[in-house]
Amino acid sequence: MNKRQIKKLEMYVLVRNLIQNTDSVIINLMPRMSIYLSELVENIIAINTDGDIQIKKITGVTDTKDHLKDDLITKATEVARKVQSYAADISDFDLLKDVKYTYPSLERLNGAILKIICLHIYTKAKDHLSHLATYGIDADVLLIFKEAIDDFVESNPKTREGIINKKFATRNLKQIFTDTDLMLTFQMDTAVGIVKNSHASFYEHYFDSRKLEKPSSHPLAIRCLIVDVEGNPIPNAAAFFSKNKSTFKTKEKGFFYVRNFPEGKYQVTITRMGYVTQIITVIVASGKRTDVKVVMVAVEEVGSGE
Repeated sequence: MNKRQIKKLEMYVLVRNLIQNTDSVIINLMPRMSIYLSELVENIIAINTDGDIQIKKITGVTDTKDHLKDDLITKATEVARKVQSYAADISDFDLLKDVKYTYPSLERLNGAILKIICLHIYTKAKDHLSHLATYGIDADVLLIFKEAIDDFVESNPKTREGIINKKFATRNLKQIFTDTDLMLTFQMDTAVGIVKNSHASFYEHYFDSRKLEKPSSHPLAIRCLIVDVEGNPIPNAAAFFSKNKSTFKTKEKGFFYVRNFPEGKYQVTITRMGYVTQIITVIVASGKRTDVKVVMVAVEEVGSGE
């Protein structure tokens, strides 16, 4: 996907999340909105799958049984953690970054992207297999990991058969984006216009989500700072919003920013390797920015205090 297509996909996801988390009373006031939403969801899945094919030229997958997904993620995080340890010991920071995945970060991925990431972890481990024996990874471990990936892929009844070439995937993507844009413009946008006066807040949130402007031009809903007990910023901490399944990561100065969130109460899980996971509640008010500060305690500090 090119940059504009990526930005469009981000917009589609914002619109999907907003509609899915809007009171059904409002949705029912807009004829056929539930049908439009289903089409949008299907198109997002198709874009993710064809984007996978476009880059990798491999079979696409979107979902699987829960127990197979859990088994795959467990094996993926175990392998990733051991490769991380090896990378840290030899100061290979590129490799460390390449395999820096945790269970929560993998759990919230859709099936197609999860498969890509797991294959990536598998490939990195295989590339360094001769050095990983002391870290608990050998050919048998990788074989079991690869079988878990294959089982995950084969469990999905919608798995695409065969290999679709890159040219077809690129052409297919273009058509999906065109169809989705037309549906949004001439169907969903028109339907939302029905509630412009009766539910002005929803109407404004919807069309804010429809914009393709740079993120900095959007009003902030949440500004969160994550620090350690000494007040030092913690970069790369992940914040997972369970209500709409969105994830944000902190930058170097410990901040992450959230835009275009509908008002309401959100449960947020904060995770970072080496720190105790925290679950907090954040309240978003319409037209106002919510400032949050989270202090994370290092695992070693918890252990030393016992």
